[in-house]
Amino acid sequence: MRKELVNDLLQGLLMAAVVAAAIPMPELAWATLSDSVGTVQEGIRDIPNIVSGVFYIGGAAMIGAGAMKLRAHAENPSSAPLGHGLGRVGAGACLVSLPAFATWARDSLNVGQADIQSTGLGQIGN
Repeated sequence: MRKELVNDLLQGLLMAAVVAAAIPMPELAWATLSDSVGTVQEGIRDIPNIVSGVFYIGGAAMIGAGAMKLRAHAENPSSAPLGHGLGRVGAGACLVSLPAFATWARDSLNVGQADIQSTGLGQIGN
């Protein structure tokens, strides 16, 4: 009984926090949809660089782990299979190459020398 009461109380407080966070701030009351979209675009502009950095660091770590497994195989081939080290080096190489592949895929969407561009919200239908 007491556990259910505490659970209901915590759920109510969580719901109140979500509702309070959803209430717009007064300075944003007159913001248009275009302003809101621009704010979101500015906020997520650096995410591709962060993701690329995570892939580079993760790939380097996997390659390092693979090198350690290959060293262990060189020292004692019967206890450390060669495939474990090669698999880690291959996975690390794939992780390191993903940002370059993503850039290639993005750039391949160009038509001639002109980039594909989106139409602004205020210009649709004009």
